[in-house]
Amino acid sequence: MAAAAEIGSPDFKASYGACGPARSFDGQKGLAAEAILHLGKQKNIELASKRAPVPPVQQPGVYSPRGADNEAEIASLKREMETAVGKKAERLGFRLLQLQRQAGML
Repeated sequence: MAAAAEIGSPDFKASYGACGPARSFDGQKGLAAEAILHLGKQKNIELASKRAPVPPVQQPGVYSPRGADNEAEIASLKREMETAVGKKAERLGFRLLQLQRQAGML
């Protein structure tokens, strides 16, 4: 019977169309094996395209807590809050609260 590499060949297609050996149990088993192999290759290609890059290695002593560099932005927002009125003051206050929480000030 036709090997897995010959599944797409014109001989295999002619044999299948003429109810030849390609329609036998062994032919169908080979056809199913080829289909499984093809689907597996497609899935591997799809997964490889979605693979995320490996994150950089963290050296000892380089830990910096989340929000540690927010002091400058907090100071800037406090200056803006002195003159802000209405909705702008509300938005600035909310952002200031978020930054202070991130920096561990609250």
